[in-house]
Amino acid sequence: MRHSLLCSIICICVLCSSFVGEAATNGYFQKTQKDSIPSRFILKTRVTIRDLSDGNTMDSVLVTIGSKKGYTNNSGYVEFDSILKESIVTASTNGYLVSSKKVKPELTIRLKKGIIINRQLPEWPLRKAT
Repeated sequence: MRHSLLCSIICICVLCSSFVGEAATNGYFQKTQKDSIPSRFILKTRVTIRDLSDGNTMDSVLVTIGSKKGYTNNSGYVEFDSILKESIVTASTNGYLVSSKKVKPELTIRLKKGIIINRQLPEWPLRKAT
């Protein structure tokens, strides 16, 4: 009786250890599971600013994405980290019209030169005091 009880306990231990060994070797538990919810952030965004008339890159252009601001470098681009996908990119500099686009990982904005309007008041003829 004791012998059969001991034998059955050993068999149960061997079976349980074989299942644990099988679960460890198939790799199911080691693999990271992918999220079913897509991320709301773009990890890295690169915004390039070009002149619409000649296509050259522009430096020192103010680029705003939400509350983050940056200026383009000599190569005409600026990079931002962790940007919401729904954000709007706005580029502005003196002498050019402001332009806005929806954010993407790689984005090129072309700025058009603005019209300079002389807004001086008209000169009225002087009245002679009599």
